[in-house]
Amino acid sequence: MTILALAACQLTGIENPTGTCLPDDDGSRACYHSPGADSQYLPHCDAPLAHEYWRVFGMEDDTGVTAYMIPRPDGTAPLDALCAEGSHGDLLAAYTLCDASVDIDLVNAMDPADALDLSFALHERLVFSAVDYGDMVSVEPWAPPSDVLAICDAGAGDGLAELCETYAEYYGGETCLDIAVGFDLETAAALAAAMNDYYGVVAE
Repeated sequence: MTILALAACQLTGIENPTGTCLPDDDGSRACYHSPGADSQYLPHCDAPLAHEYWRVFGMEDDTGVTAYMIPRPDGTAPLDALCAEGSHGDLLAAYTLCDASVDIDLVNAMDPADALDLSFALHERLVFSAVDYGDMVSVEPWAPPSDVLAICDAGAGDGLAELCETYAEYYGGETCLDIAVGFDLETAAALAAAMNDYYGVVAE
């Protein structure tokens, strides 16, 4: 699977603005996102963390090369921090990412170098945390099933055993069940800590 994915990526001929590093796979994440044949995963060759949460994919057509990011950066705490800091102001303004209403067409058709620059900045500010909304508890940003399964496979610590069983049942087979997984605040806190460890985030 990896060999085929890399071959498809190389056939597109899209250059990675951050260097000559090659991806280990096509950038897909089980039960979340699978790029089309026209998309090339562009990993950041100097990524600041152990894994990439925001992954950049390049596309090429008659009008040129553009890039999109999965997940989209809008509506996330790291982006809010960038906007509040005024950091990367021109870049964020060009794609309306600090506006009250984001232009999705622009965000999904970024210059690859801009997308990778933004991805790097987001990862520098990434911290997973448990959030209690009153009627529900969540981990922010959202933990993709493949990340949770990887954490569980590596031997998750106390507090995640039941959650790992649920994820194995819902997402560990050949098909993915479209069912939301709920958990309490204690489990959310344990998962957030495990996600920070998995990505190499140093949470203050």
